[in-house]
Amino acid sequence: MSNVWKTLEWRDKASVFIKDKFCAWCGQTEHLVPHHPHKKGGYTREEYLSLIGCIVLCKKCNFMENKHYKLCPECKTHYYKPKHNHNKLCWNCFILTPSGKLVKEYYDQHPEKLKKKRSKTK
Repeated sequence: MSNVWKTLEWRDKASVFIKDKFCAWCGQTEHLVPHHPHKKGGYTREEYLSLIGCIVLCKKCNFMENKHYKLCPECKTHYYKPKHNHNKLCWNCFILTPSGKLVKEYYDQHPEKLKKKRSKTK
């Protein structure tokens, strides 16, 4: 089943599937791909090629979906990780809400509480 998307058969079916469509998340009309919903156990070759249950996403939204991020419903520009965000908004939109303003104010006053990125050293 590996690399089915590299076959000519896949490319032909995908191009027909996305023709005259737009990204279901952000509305973009370029760089579109069919996105298969996550399925335990994966797909057989035939299921994968059938495109049943697929939605059309742009490459950026498809990448973010595969990383389990969602598009912010407010700005439709930034992404958020639902597992870590009960507000279902990106940080930029969250800090505009009353509770978000309090959280931002806290972190502005206590920058040491923010997770610091680890620098890779060789």
